[in-house]
Amino acid sequence: MINWDKVKILHGPTDTAGLAVGLAKAERSIGLNSDAIIYTGSNIGSASSNNYSFVKNFEIPQKKREFGSAFEYYYVKSLKLINTLPKILPILMDYDIINLTFSKSFLTFPIFGNFLHELAYLKQKGKKIFVTYQGCDVRRQDIIGKYPISICQHCDICSNKSLMNLDNSVWAKKKRVKRFEIYADRIFYHNPDLANFINRGFFRPYSKMDYREWLPEKKQHEKIVIGHAPVGRGYKGTEIVLNVMNKILKQRNDVEFVLTENIPYNKIKQFYQSLDLYIDQLYLGWYGGVGTELMSLEVPVMTYLRDADFKNVPQELIANLPIINVNAQTLEEKINYYLDNKEELAILSHKSREFVQRFHDPLKIAEFMKTHYQDVLSGIPERDNYEYICRI
Repeated sequence: MINWDKVKILHGPTDTAGLAVGLAKAERSIGLNSDAIIYTGSNIGSASSNNYSFVKNFEIPQKKREFGSAFEYYYVKSLKLINTLPKILPILMDYDIINLTFSKSFLTFPIFGNFLHELAYLKQKGKKIFVTYQGCDVRRQDIIGKYPISICQHCDICSNKSLMNLDNSVWAKKKRVKRFEIYADRIFYHNPDLANFINRGFFRPYSKMDYREWLPEKKQHEKIVIGHAPVGRGYKGTEIVLNVMNKILKQRNDVEFVLTENIPYNKIKQFYQSLDLYIDQLYLGWYGGVGTELMSLEVPVMTYLRDADFKNVPQELIANLPIINVNAQTLEEKINYYLDNKEELAILSHKSREFVQRFHDPLKIAEFMKTHYQDVLSGIPERDNYEYICRI
C-alpha cells in the first residue's frame, strides 16, 4: 500500500498550453502532493500566470526572436541554465516522480539537449520519470509534411533551417524520442498524430482547465458571432479564414466576425463567452486546449480533424466528438450550413460542454495519472485496462 502523503510529484519545466500547471492543480485537488516548476515564457494560453502557491517560476529565456543571433540565444540560455543547476538539482532530489511536459527535462541544454540532461542521474537516484509529448516536440516534418493536409506545410518553424532552430530538426526529435524510450517509466501523448512518431505511449486528454470554473453565459445576439484568435497565423490558416469570412459577410447580414490576436490568458475567457461559433485551425488534425475551453463555454468549435489518426484515441471519445470538422475547401460550406440551421448549432453547444465534462474532467484525468503513478511505484508493468487509455 502506497502512502500518498509521502509521495511528491513535480511537473515542468514548461507550461505549454497550461498543461503542467493544470494537471498539478488537479492532482492536488484529489489529495496528491503535486507541484510545478515552470521556466517562465509567454503567458498567452497558459495557466502559469495564475498565482498558484505550488508553482515556482525560473527566469530562463524562452523566445529565440528576442536575440540577435543563434549564438547569443544559446549562450545566454546556457549561462542561465548553468546558474540554475545548483538550485534545481536539490529540488529534484526532493521529489519521487518527475512529470515532464513537452518532452523537455529541467537541465536540457540547447543544441546539445539530446546528450546533456539529468535523466540518467534521476534514474540512478531512484526517481520515476513520466513524459508527455504535446505536439511539435516530436511531430516530424519529414513525415507529416507529406500528408495531403499538414501543419508542417504552413509552419514557419518547420521551414527554418537555421542553427537557432536546430532543436526542432528531425534529427533532434528522433534523439529526443530515443532518449525517453530509455529513461521514461511512462510516456503519454495529447494529440493522436503523435502516436505515429513514437514506439509506445498512452493517450491522455487535455486537462488544461476545469469546466467547473468555465461556465457558459446566456447570449441574446441578433447575429451569430464567429470568432478566430490565432497565436500564429500561418499554421492556423488565418488568411483562408479571413478570405472565407469576408466573402460570407458580403453575402449575409445574419453574422458577425471577430478576429483577435495575442490575448493575455486572463482576458481570453471573456472573449470566448461572447461567441456563438469559433474557428480554430485548418491544418493540425486535432483540437487543443483552446477547444476544450470553448466547448466548456458551450461554444461549438470548427477545426480540422485527421480521421486517419482516430485509431490512436479511445473510440468512445471519437463517437461523442462534437467538433465540426473543416478544412480550407469545406470551411465556407460548413459555416453557411450552420448559419442556415441555427437549431443544430444550439444542439452542438450543449453537446460540447457535455463532451468536456465526460472526457476532459481534470479530476478524472488526475485519477488516471494516479493509477499510473501507483503502478510504476509498485513495479507493476503497463496494462491494458486503464481508463482513458489508448496504448500503441
